[in-house]
Amino acid sequence: MTVEGKRVAVVAPAGIPDMDNLAQAVSLVESWGFSVSVGAHVANRLRYLAGSHQHRTSDLLAALSDPAIDIVWIARAGYGCAHVLPALPTTVPCEKTVIGFSDATALFYALRQIPGIGVIHGPTLNGLATKVDDVSRRGVLDTLTGVTPAPLPLERLHGPADSTKGPLVGGNLTGRRIRRRTRTGIARIRRHYAGKHRATFLPPSRTAQDLYLRLSQSRAV
Repeated sequence: MTVEGKRVAVVAPAGIPDMDNLAQAVSLVESWGFSVSVGAHVANRLRYLAGSHQHRTSDLLAALSDPAIDIVWIARAGYGCAHVLPALPTTVPCEKTVIGFSDATALFYALRQIPGIGVIHGPTLNGLATKVDDVSRRGVLDTLTGVTPAPLPLERLHGPADSTKGPLVGGNLTGRRIRRRTRTGIARIRRHYAGKHRATFLPPSRTAQDLYLRLSQSRAV
């Protein structure tokens, strides 16, 4: 993807973003050469959510249905992502990339079923400019512009040192049980434990539910 002429839509389908952090992130993305527009209801508040589910859904659908939008960037994830799932379209007018992480996992699994939508499990705009390091910011920009990333440095904790291949799919299991099978890809699972974020890699043909149970029984991951 070339940066010139590409447009980013900012949506908040779940949690309330810090508007100061968001403004800094928007300025950063614009400095990369993207044009950025912020959804009409991103600054709304309803308890712990960024407005009513109708308003959060309408912003997301507006971005997905707009043929001028190339990238949909989530301002902040959270539990409320599940509210928008029933309203998701079955088609989009052009290819789009959606960026976010954490509880956006449920939304991402649904979006990946829609032809023309690609997802990036990466920083939300709530922390892009203020909470992640330069390597992470560079990584998401490289991904958007088609730069081949460097191999991830990994440490084998246990099990056979077998190699496997497949697309890398991010996800978060905190507070939920996912029964979806990962048959053709490698799942990178983010899990919050004892105040720290830890990750593990799930090879193809292993159920995420099986992984969840294994993680619940072990503190080594």
